[in-house]
Amino acid sequence: MILDFLFDRPDLTALLALGLIVTYVVSAQRQSRFGKPLPSPRGLPIVGNIFQVGRMPWLQFTKWAKELGPIYQLNLGGKTFVILNNFQVGADILDKRSGTFSGRPRMIMTSEILCGFHFFPFLTYGDTWRKFRKMAYEVLGPRPAENFTVYQEREARLLVETLVKDNVNWSNHLHRAIASSTLSLCYAGPAIKDHKDSVVNSIDNFMHRLEQSARPGEYMVEIFPWLNYLPRALAPWKRVGSEMHEQDTELFTRLFRKAKARQTSAVQHVFILAMVLNPRVMYKAQAELDAVVGRHRMPNADDRDKLPYCRAIMRESIRWRVIGPLGVPHFIEEDDEYEGYHLPKGAIVFFNEWAMTQDPEVYGDPENFRPERFLDETETQERIPINTHGEGHTLYGYGRRKCIGSLVANSTLLINIATLLWAFDIVKAKDAQGNDITPNPDDFHDEGLVIVPAPFPCQFIPRDPDHLQDLITQAREAASLSAEEQ
Repeated sequence: MILDFLFDRPDLTALLALGLIVTYVVSAQRQSRFGKPLPSPRGLPIVGNIFQVGRMPWLQFTKWAKELGPIYQLNLGGKTFVILNNFQVGADILDKRSGTFSGRPRMIMTSEILCGFHFFPFLTYGDTWRKFRKMAYEVLGPRPAENFTVYQEREARLLVETLVKDNVNWSNHLHRAIASSTLSLCYAGPAIKDHKDSVVNSIDNFMHRLEQSARPGEYMVEIFPWLNYLPRALAPWKRVGSEMHEQDTELFTRLFRKAKARQTSAVQHVFILAMVLNPRVMYKAQAELDAVVGRHRMPNADDRDKLPYCRAIMRESIRWRVIGPLGVPHFIEEDDEYEGYHLPKGAIVFFNEWAMTQDPEVYGDPENFRPERFLDETETQERIPINTHGEGHTLYGYGRRKCIGSLVANSTLLINIATLLWAFDIVKAKDAQGNDITPNPDDFHDEGLVIVPAPFPCQFIPRDPDHLQDLITQAREAASLSAEEQ
């Protein structure tokens, strides 16, 4: 994409070259005053490592971590990026020094043009961000989060109903369930019952644009901010971004906000993939559900603390194929030092969640889907790796930037996992000759900040077909509840 830009616009290429030279000289002078630089891979003069990171940069970052250690820096077109690759370094820098590392880099396309400076996750650290954070905590903190369980239960049961009728389009139904649940949390409104609903498509498109625009290197203006001063005739991203901003503003004038639905949906796709490939885990979870819940009712929020193995499946679904491999970048507000290395002011910090959640020193056999890693020998108490905020991962972020909606997200995931496993055997689909179709666990689509499993078929087989109508009736009753009735 960057090479195409350079070849197509030779007039801007000359300006880029001049800007690179100036940026490189200034950066070198600053670094020489502060001593020992972080290790870094070899790159090209001036442009550094910009052409080495590839389309899935977390994979290359992980390879470099094995060579350079848990923390190193990159030069991407004269801009310094610091990459953190294990939980200890992440906690030392982003948790314990959150006052210095809670900023966000300037995200011209994502935050300024597409969102008009008003999307909470991308706001720079300051008074506006603190006001947003306070309001969010009042709605999504530990106590108010429990007010949402009625909507989460409703959506889980409606999801069962739709999958009973049509499991070919199971992925679309998952998207619908998460979008509907998120909007219900915002408005206490009725469920969205059709995955083709225009609201679902509009929200998906909005999040896809944000994720794509936030991908490192997606837009040249993020690497060379001075390009933003070009007139619109020479800056096509401005025209496109402004048009999309107007459309999204109209959408959210009606809908208010989006929250974390995209990530929650992606994790549930990983869960389905894991169940198809690991039937032993599925049957073990079903045994737990039958012992705790029984077959006379569906799981509910009150069961969550009695389902340690289902909770471990939730944690392992997040860890095994982490859907946010680089998180959202942080920004270094002031010069700092870590173990003798200079952390330069103005550098952008990525925590490589992919490397962290695939660390054999923490997980032993990270390539395997094994929920037992989060339980003790009795499998009744949790055993969580240190420096993971009690989650078993750090997908929800670090320090003051840790996702305020993590409790709601976890609750949605756990209720959906328990309900789906209670209702269905999730198994491999068959081809025309009756052979099993085995999905590839390493086949993923990169959507920017989020990666999702490549589409794959599977079957949802009701575990209790004799009471199928009862399941549908329960789902309909849950879906028909209004805010006033609840």
